[in-house]
Amino acid sequence: MLCDTGPILGLIDARQPEHIACRRVFDTAPMPLTSTWACFIEAMHLLRSRGGPRFQQRLWAMRSRGMLTLYQHGDSDAARMQLLMERYDNVPMDVTQASLMVTAEATNDRKIFTLDKNFRIYRFDDGGFFEVVS
Repeated sequence: MLCDTGPILGLIDARQPEHIACRRVFDTAPMPLTSTWACFIEAMHLLRSRGGPRFQQRLWAMRSRGMLTLYQHGDSDAARMQLLMERYDNVPMDVTQASLMVTAEATNDRKIFTLDKNFRIYRFDDGGFFEVVS
């Protein structure tokens, strides 16, 4: 299952209103969850402002314990992300969302743990859509 930035934040920061729901999904999800470097970097940045280095260390621990893997994008993936961001400019789609969509296309994993309603709008070229877990 893919994992967006929001659930990572909700899981690590118990003060977030989504914490219990994120914990429930995380505790029953098959491990590891797959995310992207774009989401990881975004989460690191946001966690620094919310809880400082101790929150960032929790995210590093998720990765080192094999609970979260990060998909490695190639050069062709960057071009695809740009195309998707242009296609969904009216929604809009940011680079983290585009990175997850490209990862879904590459891995054929359309199940995503997210708090972002936009993933219910995005469609794959075959007309399929994400299975959203929140």
